[in-house]
Amino acid sequence: MKKDNVPIIFIHKTNLKGNLYFLKYTLDIASKTNKNKNLYFLGDELNKKYPISNGWTFYNIDNFSNSKEIETFEKVYKYIGSPKHGREEWVKFVFKRWFIINNFIKEKKIEKFWTFDSDNLILTDLSLQEYKFKDYDCTEQCNGMCMNGFINNSNVVDRYVNKINELFLREEYLNQVIKEIGNNPWAFTEMKAYLTFKEEEKIKSILLSTIIDNETFDECLCQEHDMETINNNQFINKIFDIFRMSKFHRQIKKLYFKDGQIFEKNLKTNSFIKVNTINMSWLSLGHYRKIYNYIIKNL
Repeated sequence: MKKDNVPIIFIHKTNLKGNLYFLKYTLDIASKTNKNKNLYFLGDELNKKYPISNGWTFYNIDNFSNSKEIETFEKVYKYIGSPKHGREEWVKFVFKRWFIINNFIKEKKIEKFWTFDSDNLILTDLSLQEYKFKDYDCTEQCNGMCMNGFINNSNVVDRYVNKINELFLREEYLNQVIKEIGNNPWAFTEMKAYLTFKEEEKIKSILLSTIIDNETFDECLCQEHDMETINNNQFINKIFDIFRMSKFHRQIKKLYFKDGQIFEKNLKTNSFIKVNTINMSWLSLGHYRKIYNYIIKNL
């Protein structure tokens, strides 16, 4: 099958995520719902077996970790945050991953692409979704605080990494960040940097979770986002098969399984909204398996 020219790119560094149990599900479901796309996994020697065994092309992130921009980043970067945050290695990588992706897309001459955190389940053919975002530079997740999803213009990535380096050279800006953190267990991450980038560079962006044509991209199953939620004690709905259970006993969105598709119920409109991707952060293996098995069975 001839592949289209808008690939999906995942990037994952093993020692930052720990248990890799979910990669089997996220990588395999994407390879089956997006057979017409090139699938690229930027990873390390400890996780290369997962993409290779699930239909993805593996690239070692070390091979894309050398450039003038990364050299500058290594010189100017410093951890800014509370000792209580406790994730200094993770904070650095969430910045650096965009430099790695930028090097990769430049080498491969990729103009447009999809990218998600590696714990996202891609439930649909993304090529059918790209028309929705043709007038934007990129889409956003993390409640509007991170560039994620569909990158419609590779130049926006290049501009972003240069902005990151610039921000680490702005003493007044960093002092303000330190003041905002105060005694809170926070850190300066790419989310703050992206908000500044968006404001100063005037990029055209849109929330990926925006409901368009009665569909959405769920950016975190453990956050409400105006959708109906459930807890562990609720009884299964009599009309639909409902996905429920939370590893940490938190409220999660109620998922409705019908006709091979998955829906959430919007409380503002009282309507069912088709879900194209689901961010599975903080959920157990059983959650992944339930969704994966349903989608694969109905392809």
